[in-house]
Order: sequence, then structure tokens, then C-alpha cells
Amino acid sequence: MTTGGPGEILTAPDSESSFAMVESCVLLYEATKEQKWLEYAKDSANLFSSWVMTYAYKFPDGCEFALQNINTVGSVFANVQNKHSAPGICTFSGDTLYRLYRYTGEKLYLELVKDIAYFLPQCVSTAWKPIYDWDHEHGDPDGRLPDGYICERVNTSDWEMPAYIGGVFNVSCWCETSVVLTFVELMHLPEMQ
Repeated sequence: MTTGGPGEILTAPDSESSFAMVESCVLLYEATKEQKWLEYAKDSANLFSSWVMTYAYKFPDGCEFALQNINTVGSVFANVQNKHSAPGICTFSGDTLYRLYRYTGEKLYLELVKDIAYFLPQCVSTAWKPIYDWDHEHGDPDGRLPDGYICERVNTSDWEMPAYIGGVFNVSCWCETSVVLTFVELMHLPEMQ
């Protein structure tokens, strides 16, 4: 169990500290070439994978994510306090998982990073695929997220309230960093195609 990633969750178990362990162990392996760090990195990646959604949640009819046909495979649960998943790994691309795949040959790490990378673009509001916030009807220009905005919410539970399942609020957040890093650091790699 890892804790202490985001400060606001009072050291509840979270995906951010879990992924930080993967990152740290891979970097230590790269610096030292000591096999123990690679083993620790694999253990940490296995723990991190437990935070990643592995199935396509069926959103309630009429909610924004149902209308957008969002497939939740690859969204990353934030922590046990927030009870929602998010687009991407908080401020990371996941390239560490790709490097771990290259060092070990274990395709599970490649599949994991691909799931995360391919989930991200679904949540970006664009001119050709606008996303609307939960305070407005789909198609209401006042509720349209600006181009490039990504909300950190992938609500598959009623932890906030039932009306917010499959919806977002209008905000720019860290997910935008993750999508840019994912594009720059991963999407040119042949194995990611």
C-alpha cells in the first residue's frame, strides 16, 4: 500500500504515490543497473495497475459521458477518498511503464500504458467533439468546456451525487499536462500504435 501522493486526501491510499514508486524504481534501475530495482519497479507497477479501470462502465442514459460514448478502460482511480477515476496519470505520461516493458519484455506493462494513453483523448473537449458540464444540457453553449479542457472527473459512482455520474465540471486541470506528455513521450513509439 502506498499513500501520501495528493496532500488533500490526508494520506489515504492513492494512485499518485503508487505511480511515483514505479517512476522512482525504474529511475534507480536505470542509474544503477541493479536487478533489485527492476524487481521493485515490477512490484510497484503491479500495485499501480490495481488503480486502473479495466472495464467499460455503462454510464446512465443521457449523461454527458454516455452521449460521448466514453469507454472507461484506462482511466485511473485517484484515491480512496475521491472515489472517481481520472484521465491519465497525474502529471505523467506513463512512459515509465513503457520503459519497464522494454526492460522486462512483459507485455502487460505495454498494454497498461496503451490503455491509459488511449483513454485520455476521449475526455478532451474540442471543436469537433465538445464536452458539456453537468450544470447545463448537452449542446448548451454556456456549458461547453473550451477547446483543450479536460476535467479530472470520470465519475462512475454517486460519491458526489447521483446526478453527477458521467458528468464533468468546467475546469482546466492537470490532465491537460498528462495528455500533452503522453503525445510527446509515447505516441511516436511503434509499439504504441
